[in-house]
Amino acid sequence: MRPSAVAKSGAAENNRGISGHVLTLHRRLYHALNLGCKNRESAKKWHCPDFEIQKLVIRSIDAFLECISSESLQHPLVKDSVDDMAEAIESILESKSQTLTRLAADVSVKMANVLPGSMLQSKVLDLIGPLVDLISAQELQVALSCATALNSILSKLSSRKDIKVLQILKETNAVSLLVCNITRFCVDDKPIEFFLEMASLLSKILWRWPPFRFCACNDSKFLNALDAAKLMSDNSAKVVVLQLYSTLALCRNAADKILESGEALMTMMVACMDCSNALSVRVEAFKLAQCLALSKRGCIQMMSICSEPLVKVVIMTIKTWNSQSEKLATSQMHVVKEACRLAFVTRWAGDHHQYFWKEGVDRVLLDLLLDNYDEIHQMLLEPSENDLAITVQQGIPHRTSQISPTYVVQGESAARAVVMMVYSRSKYIASMSRSILSKLLPSNSKDYLENLVKTLKLGGSKFAIPGNLQIVVSLLSLACHSSLPKYRKLVIKCEGAETLIAFIRWWLKNPVRVKRASLVPHLQDCVTEQICCFSGAEEWEGEDMLLLFSLWVLAELVHHSALKKTYQSEDQIVQELKELCSGSMFSPGSRWYAAYILCFFGVYGFPSKMGKRIGKTLGENENADLRLDLVNQEAVFVHEVILMVRCPSLLPPQKSILAEKSCRGADVQQDLHRKVINSVQISAHVDRQSLLKLLEFVYLGYLHGSDDLVKNLKILSKHCKLEGLLKMLQRRAPNWETPIPRFDLSPALEPANHHFSDILVEASTTELVHWKCNSCSASAPHLHVHKVVLESSSDYLQALFRSGMQESHSQTIKVPVSWDSLKKLVSWFYSDQLPAPNFGCVWDNLDPEEKLEEIQSYLELCWLAEFWLIRYLYEECYDIVFSCLNLSTNLPAKVIQVAADLSQWKLVRVAADRLAPSYHLLRNSGELDALDNNLVEMVRAASVRLSREGSSHQ
Repeated sequence: MRPSAVAKSGAAENNRGISGHVLTLHRRLYHALNLGCKNRESAKKWHCPDFEIQKLVIRSIDAFLECISSESLQHPLVKDSVDDMAEAIESILESKSQTLTRLAADVSVKMANVLPGSMLQSKVLDLIGPLVDLISAQELQVALSCATALNSILSKLSSRKDIKVLQILKETNAVSLLVCNITRFCVDDKPIEFFLEMASLLSKILWRWPPFRFCACNDSKFLNALDAAKLMSDNSAKVVVLQLYSTLALCRNAADKILESGEALMTMMVACMDCSNALSVRVEAFKLAQCLALSKRGCIQMMSICSEPLVKVVIMTIKTWNSQSEKLATSQMHVVKEACRLAFVTRWAGDHHQYFWKEGVDRVLLDLLLDNYDEIHQMLLEPSENDLAITVQQGIPHRTSQISPTYVVQGESAARAVVMMVYSRSKYIASMSRSILSKLLPSNSKDYLENLVKTLKLGGSKFAIPGNLQIVVSLLSLACHSSLPKYRKLVIKCEGAETLIAFIRWWLKNPVRVKRASLVPHLQDCVTEQICCFSGAEEWEGEDMLLLFSLWVLAELVHHSALKKTYQSEDQIVQELKELCSGSMFSPGSRWYAAYILCFFGVYGFPSKMGKRIGKTLGENENADLRLDLVNQEAVFVHEVILMVRCPSLLPPQKSILAEKSCRGADVQQDLHRKVINSVQISAHVDRQSLLKLLEFVYLGYLHGSDDLVKNLKILSKHCKLEGLLKMLQRRAPNWETPIPRFDLSPALEPANHHFSDILVEASTTELVHWKCNSCSASAPHLHVHKVVLESSSDYLQALFRSGMQESHSQTIKVPVSWDSLKKLVSWFYSDQLPAPNFGCVWDNLDPEEKLEEIQSYLELCWLAEFWLIRYLYEECYDIVFSCLNLSTNLPAKVIQVAADLSQWKLVRVAADRLAPSYHLLRNSGELDALDNNLVEMVRAASVRLSREGSSHQ
């Protein structure tokens, strides 16, 4: 029998603060509970088969919860009762009686609503499973009450319980049941309350546990039901529908799917933003648009559907800030803030920018920032820079000082805005901004600039977040000052350039990676913390804020001074900047400004690992198939396949005819082994040195050129339509969001270009049944490739092709890997990029066998990379397998044997270490029986080692 909690509490004084009525109901509760008994299968679970006793317990719990006040919640008597009530409710929910389950579900709702989150962290977790089982109950009220209770419980549970709850929700198929219920709502005659509860609960689960988004977004019936539900006129229904779409759009894959067929949804979303709707509806509509625009691709796709109306409603909403005489209510302010967040889509380039200008975004922003906007607006109509500068200074005396690190948090946005304006690609904006800035800044700024430079000199140790933000603001302020000749000279005199170089070197040795959103409060939101399947590669500044802006300022100083000629360690600086350009771990912005600075040292372009490999073939005649003839009877031998991708203007015209024949199905296999050298006569206006430098850029991705060559190279690159090189030669500063030029030869693999191929590659094993090549008559699955590309990446293949042995004369190379592995290998040869597994919710929803199949090719390529002496390929494949083993607890047991069969002992040891904590469980369950004895011994040894390490730390 269960002892009464009154007896537990002891002396009567412990019941002070509890009314007699509460004590009475508490005694009745435990009297009813004591009529039950312990479950024989579980020493902790309350159990009673009697219907009337169960009914009495439910009514007693209900009455006790009803009388609990906010003052009595913290009393031990109440706290000690929570677990006992939860156990009883759990047992009754599992009964077969519809009457009892309905009553228990209603009491679950009351318990979840009455008790605070701190009391719902232990036994209440056990209620989730039974409640999920009942959300698909035949009796409508039972299903509704269970969904309501789950909504309340999940809202109050601590994030520390997320892993346990995730497992419970997986085991009970909660998302599948909810998806089914929502789909049924659109078919069956269910009340709208049913849809609201189920959709709200599903939205909450998808928000908090990303792996479930895959199940929902890949259910076509559910998506069709959601598409139909968006037409409902009820405001509450609109809110939950928009919330569901938002939580789905937090997954990149789901967002793409929504946008592919989302014209009707976009129309509904924009309509919901209108001021005629309820504030809650408008907020959710703005949030959905933000989620769809989390990526550049998503933003552009959304804007292509509804750019003009969306921008118009955003601007109209922001205007309400000052359009009302009285202060906006908190709820209205919430809508304005969400509209401002959505306006942040301007960070992505696109046609929507012109609509923001059309709607007067400049006037709206000034209206938000300035109290004397009307006066400034009049001056803009009749511009006078002096009067405008004075008026702005009078209107924002507290804001101009925010460029100073004294107000770092508030000043970052102001300083960034000024930087973007003074360096704008619009000559008018840049000129006007610099003119006004020169009038606002004090004439004697030497002390201030010395302090800014001094801030950077402190960069010899790791900074806390406030320190990082202060450095960012200092760099932005230096960028502003450096845009003006007078202050630029002061920065140089303060040893600004030398300090920046030292700071950049320090950063490269001690990378301080931080995203802007983590430093600036107004950019911090919970949305970005919940996204999945997104790549951070799209962020132009990424986590390199300190590096990017230090390079930015240094570039401005180098551009406008002869300082570059005084560097004593120019070679070292150039080498460091070249490494920065080629480093994929750096943000695109940092790499662009490093390349921009290199222009002033005679280096034009982007060094890369791919360019380094292909560059080795420049000047070699072994696989050359094109001769460029100069007027002085000199010739340069090159490779048609490289020119076809990198500089097609240098190809002979007849190649286009061959390409056309290839597309029509001409058999090019017979020409694979025949080495034919075509020729092109180069214009008399082109000198050999300029041509060689141009080819250096084509083969390496960059070139070294002295100033006296630049003029000729500009003309040549223009005629050859090399726009990227031309801009570099013109030393143009990069525009924000300009993508990094890729050294990618993948177009050479397209069927239209197969006539450039001189060898075929086949896999040793393939599952392809139906295969047909339109370019040749070879019957086995194969890929058309090029010796020059393969040799540049593998010393083994180079030796093979030049050995004189039988393989060197063969038109086909058999690669000892699967077809899937072969495709990945060739992709890496031509792009220096290895197709990676689709991590995120897609990966999370694969079963262990599917995951093993996904990484099988990377294990094969690890083995092949060692055999063919391709170090970089091995490192990439190893890193992918290593990441997969870390992401999946049940994968190492399957990988370890495959890795051992391929002699990948480094990965075998990694897998053994991952299995070590579960060694005894795996051994007892028989899961290790399929492994070789030596592998089992490796796992056992790793387990012993882990135990010893744990003991040594105790």
